[in-house]
Amino acid sequence: MTFTYDDDLTTNIDKVRFYVGDTQDDSGPRPDGRNFSDNEITFALTENGGGVTATVAGLFEVLESEWRAYAISEGSKVGDFDAKEVADGYGKQAEKWKKKALGTLAYANKAGSVQPARIDGYN
Repeated sequence: MTFTYDDDLTTNIDKVRFYVGDTQDDSGPRPDGRNFSDNEITFALTENGGGVTATVAGLFEVLESEWRAYAISEGSKVGDFDAKEVADGYGKQAEKWKKKALGTLAYANKAGSVQPARIDGYN
């Protein structure tokens, strides 16, 4: 599993890691402390058309799912934290980033689109 991160944020992998909070090798956001691999992030970027915002939303969905599964298998309370609450937090982040990605897409579509002319007399 390859992990790279440069805080100059020159690559999309670096930017995704920054926003997801996956910047410290061997101290990742997953329930078992793993990081996302560079290959996983590259795959997610490809699936999301190279968009950082949509990729961040997708990785937060992955984290939500993994933490929910962890809460079910290990019990919700683990030490000083509640795994279900962690999952809920990642779910909220996923929704926030999805809205942000959709807003970016809507803006791009609006900026580059041509509005059809109405022919019924209403303007």
